[in-house]
Amino acid sequence: MKVYFVLLAILFLSTTVTRLLLLTVTIDPALSVKILADITLFALCLLACHGLAFGRRYFSVSFWAWPGRLTLILGGIHVLLVLTTLDESASPFWPIDLGMAAIIYGLFAIPAILYANELKADGTDQERP
Repeated sequence: MKVYFVLLAILFLSTTVTRLLLLTVTIDPALSVKILADITLFALCLLACHGLAFGRRYFSVSFWAWPGRLTLILGGIHVLLVLTTLDESASPFWPIDLGMAAIIYGLFAIPAILYANELKADGTDQERP
């Protein structure tokens, strides 16, 4: 999981820089909120990946129930937005572009979901005599 954390950190840096550059040129307030939500949820998922990889505990178990799920929901919204504004004649590789845009959300959400499940399992093990 440590290698996954390093790779996810590199992906986080590249997506954050890209989104911040997009934030500087956008005038749509809804898109600005989505970009800020992307960065925030990706950072939380990266923190969960760090906790999972290095055995650290951040926040409570109830807190970690949501970041992974919200990241997946935001990924679904992103795919729907891309599909509604898609110009198929612009690129013959639009399915690949769409898949690459969607997979980023899954890559970030998986560690947060696994971290929440691990914290739940640790909590139930500690409660048992």
